[in-house]
Amino acid sequence: MAAAGVLGAGFWAGYKQAGDEERATTVTNAGGEPVQGRANGGPTEPEGKPAANSAPEDVAGEWLKEQQSLYADDTRPDSWLSRIEGLSTQTMQSALSQFRDGNGGAAWENFQDQQCNRTLRDLRTEPADRETGDDSSTWVRARGVAVTECAYRPENPPLPAETPVTATLELTREDSGEWLVNTRIEQA
Repeated sequence: MAAAGVLGAGFWAGYKQAGDEERATTVTNAGGEPVQGRANGGPTEPEGKPAANSAPEDVAGEWLKEQQSLYADDTRPDSWLSRIEGLSTQTMQSALSQFRDGNGGAAWENFQDQQCNRTLRDLRTEPADRETGDDSSTWVRARGVAVTECAYRPENPPLPAETPVTATLELTREDSGEWLVNTRIEQA
């Protein structure tokens, strides 16, 4: 149980699940295929920096998609951190560093053995109701459904088959003009 908690803590710690009303709506409206961030299931290299003219909603959506992605051929259970690094400020990277170097325990071994992939589908973004005070910061709410699919024993995935996820993110405009995720907050 403790070993499974390592993967769970590193993967889900600090992530707010959608509220009860949103959960029902999200699952009911869920359709389409999972968002695939990789070609032919190969490893994903860090995405790098977003274009300076990327809208904050696009950056927030990409951040959530990559944060929720996990693949059986990832070299480590914390590979998602490398995928969101270029979309995050130094402040966010420092906050996420606590999740580095976890071994993932039994859940990670099962994830790899069963050849599972975790992706995000039904991605939606919208401005969040939070005041920023200036035009160098904005808040975005990103939502989707994290889907775990396995090649072997698909009826018993090591992570939930479908999990609604929601993130409220503060993005800041860097001197270069690019928007990066700076803060993630929990809803009360």
